Amino acid sequence: MEKVIYRKENEKLFCQYWEEISQKKQAGPRYLLLTLDYQLAIARGKDLLIDDQSFIFLVDNKPLAAVFLPIEKGASGQGITSAGDYAAAPLFLAGQAQKEVFGIIDEIAKKFKVVKIKLAVDPLENENYNFLQKYDYLDASILSYLFDLTSEDFLR
Repeated sequence: MEKVIYRKENEKLFCQYWEEISQKKQAGPRYLLLTLDYQLAIARGKDLLIDDQSFIFLVDNKPLAAVFLPIEKGASGQGITSAGDYAAAPLFLAGQAQKEVFGIIDEIAKKFKVVKIKLAVDPLENENYNFLQKYDYLDASILSYLFDLTSEDFLR
């Protein structure tokens, strides 16, 4: 059975599952709860934040996805952005949850009359491709590399 836990409805459980998912994925610092709170504070400070629709997606009481979803004011209308910039793309523990999660995002976008969604896949996420394209998101990414400068092989 599928279940959605919104941050604003159950902060404690949301944070617990968010930490679990981000640790299992070994997500980068953009997915720290502290970073999300900081981004929301910036949006509030700039009077951009309309609502925080962040959620955890569960199947059979197992968390499969963590979604940071701030709804903000923009120059051309409301958007899913982070202080006007790209928000972190959803984290998935299981690929089969993607279709359902992006369906939920689409429903929220319709509800809030969102005209633009700006999501960025974290280079530390170790994805082989921009999975957002599978759900009709425009690929506006740039090529990023992550180098381990502590590796002996790198120094040769």
